[in-house]
Amino acid sequence: MSGFCGCCSPLKPRFKRLVDDIFPPVAEDGLVKSKMETLTYYAATSPEKLDRIGEYLAYRIGRDISRQRQGFVLIGMEAMDALLKSCHAQSLNLYVESFLKTVQRLLESPEPELEILASESFLKFSQIEEDTPSYHRTYDFFVDRFSQMCHAENVEFQERLRTSGLLGLNGVIRKTVNEDLAENIWDPKHMDKIIPSLLYNIHTNKEEDSSSAALLESQTPSKMADQLLRELVKATSFSTIKSVLLPVLVHVDNHRLWEEHNQTRAVQVFEAIMYSIQPDLSYIVIDRLMGHLDTTSAAKKKSQIASVLAKIIGIGVGDSTVGPSVLEIINALLKHLKKQTNGNTGGGGAFYVQQYHHALLTALGEYVSRLPDFQMVEIMTFILSKVPSHEANASDQQLLQIMLKALYCVAEKYTSKYFTTTFSPQFLSPLLRILSSPDQEVRLMVLQILQTLVDRHDNLEKLSKPSLRPANLGLKTVFHINSIVQIKCSPKKTLFHVYNTFKKVLEESNSNEVLEYMYTTVALLVMETSNSDDGTVYLLDLIVCIQNIASINLALSSENRFALHALAISLLALLASTVNIAELDAYVDRLIDARERRAIHMLPPFTEDYHPGLDPNTPDESLLIKEETIKEALTNAGKNLQKMDSLPRRQNSPHNYLWHENTIGDAQSRRVSTVSLISSGLDVDSTSSSPGIEKKPFNEEVSVAAFRKVLEGPTSKEKEEEEKNSKGIMDVNELLNFKPKMAPKRPLNTVEDEYEDNPDETYEMRAAKKLKAKSAAKKRLEEERLAVLEAEVEQQSRKNPSVENDDDDDEVMEDEDRGSENYCNSSLSLSSLVIDLIQELTDIDTLHESQDGADALIQTLSNNQIAPLLVQNLERLSTLSDDDNDGIHNTLAIIENLIEFRPQMCREAVDAGILVWLTKRLKKRIVLRLGEGLQLMNLMLREKKSSRNGALKVLTHALSGHQGKDCCNKLVDVLGLRTIFPLFMKTPKKSKRKGVTADEHEERTVSIVSSLLRNIRTGTQRQRLLAKFTENDFEKVDRLLEMHFKYLEKVDATERLLLRQKEDLDEDETYLRRLEGGLFTLQLVDYIIMEICCNSGASTSNIKARVHQILNQRNANVKTIRNIVREYAGNLGQEQEGESDKQHLLQLVDKF
Repeated sequence: MSGFCGCCSPLKPRFKRLVDDIFPPVAEDGLVKSKMETLTYYAATSPEKLDRIGEYLAYRIGRDISRQRQGFVLIGMEAMDALLKSCHAQSLNLYVESFLKTVQRLLESPEPELEILASESFLKFSQIEEDTPSYHRTYDFFVDRFSQMCHAENVEFQERLRTSGLLGLNGVIRKTVNEDLAENIWDPKHMDKIIPSLLYNIHTNKEEDSSSAALLESQTPSKMADQLLRELVKATSFSTIKSVLLPVLVHVDNHRLWEEHNQTRAVQVFEAIMYSIQPDLSYIVIDRLMGHLDTTSAAKKKSQIASVLAKIIGIGVGDSTVGPSVLEIINALLKHLKKQTNGNTGGGGAFYVQQYHHALLTALGEYVSRLPDFQMVEIMTFILSKVPSHEANASDQQLLQIMLKALYCVAEKYTSKYFTTTFSPQFLSPLLRILSSPDQEVRLMVLQILQTLVDRHDNLEKLSKPSLRPANLGLKTVFHINSIVQIKCSPKKTLFHVYNTFKKVLEESNSNEVLEYMYTTVALLVMETSNSDDGTVYLLDLIVCIQNIASINLALSSENRFALHALAISLLALLASTVNIAELDAYVDRLIDARERRAIHMLPPFTEDYHPGLDPNTPDESLLIKEETIKEALTNAGKNLQKMDSLPRRQNSPHNYLWHENTIGDAQSRRVSTVSLISSGLDVDSTSSSPGIEKKPFNEEVSVAAFRKVLEGPTSKEKEEEEKNSKGIMDVNELLNFKPKMAPKRPLNTVEDEYEDNPDETYEMRAAKKLKAKSAAKKRLEEERLAVLEAEVEQQSRKNPSVENDDDDDEVMEDEDRGSENYCNSSLSLSSLVIDLIQELTDIDTLHESQDGADALIQTLSNNQIAPLLVQNLERLSTLSDDDNDGIHNTLAIIENLIEFRPQMCREAVDAGILVWLTKRLKKRIVLRLGEGLQLMNLMLREKKSSRNGALKVLTHALSGHQGKDCCNKLVDVLGLRTIFPLFMKTPKKSKRKGVTADEHEERTVSIVSSLLRNIRTGTQRQRLLAKFTENDFEKVDRLLEMHFKYLEKVDATERLLLRQKEDLDEDETYLRRLEGGLFTLQLVDYIIMEICCNSGASTSNIKARVHQILNQRNANVKTIRNIVREYAGNLGQEQEGESDKQHLLQLVDKF
């Protein structure tokens, strides 16, 4: 009976019968499709049976594997794959366990066909998204087995097995990366197997026959491995990318891929990584490669690694690459260059050391060539900061040359637009200091760097050699470009600095190559500044100086002096060709003809062999350049040469020319105050401010007590004495019919002209001396007026001895009072000069330069009651006078500077009555008109004061909402865009005493820009506003996208934090948390992007194309921006204004 029951199929469970029915009697017939559909339907309608179906199928397949019935194994796996794909239920996890056990059995089989079948089934499984991931499932076995298949050596099945192994790894990676599992695919134990398997197949791309290539054209192991490596790298994050890079470096080391001829395979691997990695993580790859340089001491291997680095370092770098990672990479490259100079490159010979050196410099050039121009300027300044201050030994000298080569690599990639930007004081000063080095090679490199930066019109090759006929070279000057650019690029101070350094260098012995480079550099500067009279003045002064050096400097060799004469005539010919004056051209032609006949050695080219009988000490005067003749020709042509006489000349020391070392190099110790320049009208380019002059002590005492005496004005005793003297001179009865003639008043500027500045005095000394000179001049003028008045009174009294008229007594007394008042006013104007000087001394930038000096100054001012004196001075000033307004402005600036540097001064100022004075002013001007308020905020933003943050906050509120429409238009009219957008582009450096963070500053500037776009919809103001976003190659659009990604990351971090905290927050509270985490600024930034992209205009398409370009570079899309703005619109208020804004935002979303 039992035997009969065992053979009776109806006694089996139904799921077993259904499974048995799908297998045909003969394996060659294949799966029974109709029965498979029945089984699938049963599994879908009875999901609780799915796990039992899987177990029974696994049992049958295992039995067939052991019996080597491969046909039935294939049928069973086909059924399991079909069920896996068709059934989506919560019980699928239990079925998957049976499925994976079956795949494992197949992989353990020695049959290659079954291994291939297992990998294909596993790949299908990895493409299924499970409803509930299994946290206890592991894939260790599959990673091991698939990695082994990637290294299969079976000749018959080699390619198929390797392809199947890669497919299996692809399935493991997809399953573990896309789902939140306990299994961490980034664990080193997995990466150490996966990465070598991928790299091994990438580098074993054997030649296949035509039939095989046609069959598996897109499925070769090499292509599949490369694609899988790219997908793996693309899925990495900041915390996981290192687990991928370490096995890559180990594999390249073990297989000696660095040592290949062209390093093709090593470059191929790192190119795949750099092109696939997220752009903000690419710097990690570069950093790891540079760190790998320290793992070896062999110069040969270092050079090979650096060569690979140079070939891949520029990938992924673009205009959006910002942040500290840029300077970190530059600094790391410079450190490796510096190590070379210390002899730390290990053995291997000078050849490999030179190769290593060249590779690092190439890497530096490739990296910076893809950075924006503004970062290149910062990098060049940064490189110069690494240059040793002195070359004490050969190592320092070698380091200097290497740093200059690095600087030249950056300069080659930089496109100079504005000299004021390129040649900043922080960059130009150390560069010119290095030019003074006695090493000829160093001088050549510095001149080469200057030529590269100066040449904007491709004149370098044409001017590589001195020429007497430069007009025939086809040179391009600045007249070929827009006139606006000419004005912006006028490098007056740059020329002065460079030419004065050249004068010092030329006083020393130089090779002919240096002199040729000197000519090329000066010639390029002339071509770029040929539209400037100042450039003509400086060039003529340089030419005359070169000739003087050649004529009187006996320390130079005869060859060097003859070459200097040739250099001077070559530059004169260039000057004549640029100014295009017939009289000057004729003079230069005559001079050249005369030298060709009688002194050919004073003409180019420069040579080392001159006739020994030539004497440089006795040149023919007719063959020398005559300065007066040239000046006369230039003046007749309308050139302004007034500055020629005011240029500093060499007197006793040859170093007097090099005045940039006392100004630019010492820029940290002295900066001109913006407030004092505006208020007092000082001329920064005056001769009194000319640098480079030796300082001498000032003989007269200038102390705080003297300032205090001037501030107090005339004492009551002095006033009484003055009134007495006036009354003694004038007799009322004698002046009945008398109108005195006043002494002719000389303008104050003529008195100032009589004062000759001592160029050896400091600024403070000159200011104090001018102050006393003006005081003495005014007093002398008053004495002259009174003397004339006394003389004429005496004369009139003789004519009318008995005239009396009491009616005019009051009138005459009023005249006397006015005279006394004039004297007081002169004292007041004198006190305003003292206020200017104190404001200059207490400028906040100046105070921060020296803590000890600032403390001493403020303590001295405090001890001498500076606060009461300033408040008393305010009481005497009136707003009806422009001069008094300047005095009020500077007085308040002094108080603000003192309080900002030493907050304890607040108490002294309050005790002195500053609040009382301010309250009176408030009562007089309770209502501040709107236009004046915007102008005031605009002025406060332009000044680098602590009040700037408050002004920015005021503008943020004043421009917001529909009620700020008039304010927005008014701000554009008062040129507020020039102030707002620099703040928008760059966050000011945070001061220790200023509590505004960078995020708060960015939020306010973005809010202002968004308010302007929202409230200014038409008119010229709208056009001016939109034009700002197209300036300087769309730099403001780049800034918007930079802020978009910054705050998008902040919002993502906030959302992840909220998920981890698991607080019970309602929807509104969650939204508020996100707003605080950066969503508010992100919404405004994305609104601005949409507004400028959807505007109707010719530049809109260009802006939109730039936005899409940057988004593509960052692997982002416009959907994110749309969703953010859509959410922004959905959370606006329900009132009428909010509804209209909402509709406008939704329209922008549809257009974008």
